[in-house]
Amino acid sequence: MIIRSIKLENFGLYADQQYLEPAVRTEDSGPITLIGGLNGCGKTSLLEAILLNLYGKRSPFVYERARSYSAYLDSLIHRGVSRKEGAAVELELMVPMEEGYTLLRVRRSWKSAAVRVVDRLEIWRDGLEDKHLASNWDTYVENLIPSGISGLFFFDSEKISSLAESGGTSESVKAAIRSLLGLDLVDRLIADLNLVIKRYQGFLNDTPGAEKIEVLERELEELYQKKRRLKQEISDIANRLEQMQKDLRQQENEYLQLGGTLFQNREELQQEQRELREKLASLKARMLTLAAGALPLLLAMPLLKIVQTSAQTDEDIRRARTLLPALTARDKKIITWLRQEGKVDTPVVNALEEFLRADRAELEAIASRKEYFSLSPVAQGQLADLISRGQFTLRNQVKQLLAVYQETQDRLDFVNQYIHCPVDQKIISRVLIELSEKARLIAELQHQQQKLQKELASLDNAINQAEQKRKNALKKILEECESLDDAKRTISLALRSQDTMRTFSRRLAEQKIGRLAEAITEALRDLMEKQDLISCVRIHPETLQISLYDNTGLEIPKERLSSGEKQMLAIAILWGLARASGRELPVIIDTPMGRLDSSHRMNFVNNYLPNASHQVIVLSTDTEIIGATLEPIKNAIGRCYLLHYNEVHKRTFIKEGYFSCQKEATV
Repeated sequence: MIIRSIKLENFGLYADQQYLEPAVRTEDSGPITLIGGLNGCGKTSLLEAILLNLYGKRSPFVYERARSYSAYLDSLIHRGVSRKEGAAVELELMVPMEEGYTLLRVRRSWKSAAVRVVDRLEIWRDGLEDKHLASNWDTYVENLIPSGISGLFFFDSEKISSLAESGGTSESVKAAIRSLLGLDLVDRLIADLNLVIKRYQGFLNDTPGAEKIEVLERELEELYQKKRRLKQEISDIANRLEQMQKDLRQQENEYLQLGGTLFQNREELQQEQRELREKLASLKARMLTLAAGALPLLLAMPLLKIVQTSAQTDEDIRRARTLLPALTARDKKIITWLRQEGKVDTPVVNALEEFLRADRAELEAIASRKEYFSLSPVAQGQLADLISRGQFTLRNQVKQLLAVYQETQDRLDFVNQYIHCPVDQKIISRVLIELSEKARLIAELQHQQQKLQKELASLDNAINQAEQKRKNALKKILEECESLDDAKRTISLALRSQDTMRTFSRRLAEQKIGRLAEAITEALRDLMEKQDLISCVRIHPETLQISLYDNTGLEIPKERLSSGEKQMLAIAILWGLARASGRELPVIIDTPMGRLDSSHRMNFVNNYLPNASHQVIVLSTDTEIIGATLEPIKNAIGRCYLLHYNEVHKRTFIKEGYFSCQKEATV
């Protein structure tokens, strides 16, 4: 599926009509659409609008707001317009068919009608209105993007951290796994068969053992009610945890702005200050040593080259002066010998004598020159080495020393600035106490959440046992009952069908669960900075618990992971499951790197974003994908948009460009 366009009309902060066209991977374009916006200007609203358009009242945002659908829709109408005018979200989707694609224009609008706000869904297929598709949209979109796996493709990175926070596996991930394996359909069939059994149980009221069945039914109903309450309580705690963690991050930012880190780490900073000063002194000593050697000669390198040339000339003069007496004696001896022996004709001897005299004359000319330098061979070698190689070695040493010196000096200036920064200890102490209290409350909620999850697991076991007892009691009644053939046969077939479905579900999970685990492991290796930290991921076929193991086969508690590693684990779970789904769907990520450190940010940017899907929409703040994290993915970015919030009119506009650029299609 491809999102061709997104149109918002009076939706939340977006007044009037706001429009954008996400990029998609082609030969000429990267898959990433980068949408920048400051906090509070409507980034999350874009994700919310898309999910509302697709799922209506089944959107996860409706559930999170914990209000009626009508009240939820009313809250999304821009404040500057009448409730009767209302709001709308419109998507253009390219949906794959058996051959090619079909274009769907999906428009969901809502406005006030009498005392309630109601919505209306309109759909056009290839330009023609399709009322039948609009009437059956929930079924259609469930086949296109099952709600159980929508969270694998459309997610808020700030929220998904909870997937890896606790020792257990979140219910949303379990639901996604069950949906990918098709186990949710099996569960639905088993539940439908329960309805069939209950319908025909009425025919057994007058049979022996019917009272026992009624008692078991009441026990089961109580257990199911308790389970519903427990799940609601777990959900409420999760929402409270999310809000408290958000408040904690805000207080941590306030603490940092007040200089809280400085207050806590003053002794460490003072120790670092001493170490930096010692390092600077050592660097100065090394630079002085270099300056006392050959380093100053580099300033006169052109003159040194002249000296080298002159020294070579002086060497030639000395050589000529040394050779000239020996050559004169040798030449005289040769000519004398040739004349006495008479072996060579006199004209030839005369010519040879003249040649040797001319050769000596050249040497005499050289020997008669004046020497300017009297460099020894050792000195000449040192000079040649300095000119050919030594100067570059010295320059590199000086360059490296200066770079380290400047870096050390900058760090010292930074430390000095913080050490001398005025800090209000009373305010910092107060904020620190609040932080500690907030952290304590979060820990208590997390402990309570884990406790309730254990209770839920125990309750599931109790429900299974109660259902087994009911099934056994029903079977016993059916065996003893001689009449009611139709009811007996129907209930018997339903029970056997349920047993078959449970066996099928178990075997299906055992066969396919390994593929999902391998997909998560592969995604985790692509994202994690420490490649040797996690060797493999395993999923328990019955509980769907996700566990991590090192290369020795020992299980790694999730509590040992850093906050950044937990975030990467959560993304890897979503990415791995999305890969395993085999569905080509867009990926939309809100606040992608809010809790990642620098190393994990680069892994996320380089390895995940360009490869997450054929269409990736990233909603980023001005502190996330910017500068060093923006550079590696420039070629993968197809379009850029910037959300401009008008403080006066309290409204947001969508414009082309980004924080550091204003180009239409590329960065």
